[in-house]
Amino acid sequence: MHIQRKRLFFCICFVIGLLFACQPTPKEDAVRQKSFNKMFQMAKKPADSKSMLLREQVQAPERYMRQITGANNAFMLCIDAYVEIPNHEKMPIAEIAPIDFSQEQTRLLYDLFCRGKEMYIVYPDAPLTKAQIESKIRFLMQEITEMEEIGNEDDPYVEECRADLSYLQTLYPNAPEISESVQCHGALMRMTEYSAKAHSPVCSYTWVTAQAEELSLRGEPRIISFSVTNRNDLDHAIQVDGEWFFKRSGALMSYTDMRNHVYGDQCPRYRIENLEEVVDVPFTPRQAEEAAQSFLCSVGLEQQLAIDSVWLYRIPKDDSLFSLEEHPYSYEVRLSRLVEGIPCAYDRTAIISEYMDMWQYEQIALVVDEEGIISFHWFSPVKVTTILQEDVNLLPFEQIMERFEAQVNYALIPFMQGYVETEQMLSQRYDINRITLSLQRVNQPNNFDSALLVPVWSFYGTKTEVWENEDSLANVSDRELACSLITINAIDGTIINLQEGY
Repeated sequence: MHIQRKRLFFCICFVIGLLFACQPTPKEDAVRQKSFNKMFQMAKKPADSKSMLLREQVQAPERYMRQITGANNAFMLCIDAYVEIPNHEKMPIAEIAPIDFSQEQTRLLYDLFCRGKEMYIVYPDAPLTKAQIESKIRFLMQEITEMEEIGNEDDPYVEECRADLSYLQTLYPNAPEISESVQCHGALMRMTEYSAKAHSPVCSYTWVTAQAEELSLRGEPRIISFSVTNRNDLDHAIQVDGEWFFKRSGALMSYTDMRNHVYGDQCPRYRIENLEEVVDVPFTPRQAEEAAQSFLCSVGLEQQLAIDSVWLYRIPKDDSLFSLEEHPYSYEVRLSRLVEGIPCAYDRTAIISEYMDMWQYEQIALVVDEEGIISFHWFSPVKVTTILQEDVNLLPFEQIMERFEAQVNYALIPFMQGYVETEQMLSQRYDINRITLSLQRVNQPNNFDSALLVPVWSFYGTKTEVWENEDSLANVSDRELACSLITINAIDGTIINLQEGY
């Protein structure tokens, strides 16, 4: 089961990467062939360069508007965006490396989140109790019965359920009545991965997972969990008897207080553009921002991380599942790393590697409401090892927008045209509401231990598609882009493919 879940997770990552991160690179001259040597040459500033703010250097407006149509008017891209540029005079290139969470850092955040709570270690391979096995057996038997009733008894899923059922039945006679609880104090432990086929140790890493059950202020039961998984000390990506064990799936720290479920990709949300915006919930966007800033100060990260954006998750008041008094909500505050005062781009896509090397982009976010922090998620932390160039030369904003439009005409419009010709999609629309100048991680050829942070332009917004369904009725999907629609190297104008990592 453990290996199957692991495979499922990476399959999901693969699909997400395909859906949200595909950015073909044009072969035309508008986006030249990538070359790090050439980029570094172009990054050198003339000796007589005057000191001025980045916005003045690239001659960018505060706000940019543009509309692009194509594919028989079935495609539309509307830009009505604030152009966000750091209030600095210098933009660097840096080298970074992936890191683990240290014991000191783990204990600091554990104490902050779990202070006053009795947390108990959750061992991944702890033996199941009789009650846990009975619950799983009942579930599997119900699944098998329901599948058989609809004539799907030969479905592979049913075969898997039967195999799991047989395995659990063999475990039951020797299963303990209760599990022994061990109190957690935030200490990292070592986990060893074993091959289920060879029954031998394959690799190891450090981790801690703890849980507690408490009552919320509303008197409702909730589960509190804290976990850290350090992956960087694994050996290289290896395969043992058909089982994959990954090297750099990225260190992960997470904290969750299940008192409020109103957050996550399935919940309605929108980005707060103005922190003074008036919202119909008691906790304001400004208070959410202040809570995030207070958190950063409490753990000494206010110089390393900055607030990227604030999002309001809110269940509509007409939702029949909730009363007006229960109208749940929360804020997600996305955080980005600061390097020499410059923020890094926040993209939630996954890099897909044929070598199964899963060093993903750093992602940091916390979820808050009036009771405090609901969730904290820090994935794939990095450290800056070297500042390679302190102040680089940037292309004018006008040239960047020429590259952007060339990419749209080369990749997005022809892609849409194919759907129009086959009558699969009626229309596709992108609304870009945010253009940012920041740093983005770019992989170096044949280097899995470090990467570069280079200046980029990122374009964020939403995508709306109208499809034909089986009944020939319009099927509309409207969603936030998981990453920048198009990412452009601010030094040489080349397109960065976020799915490939360069």
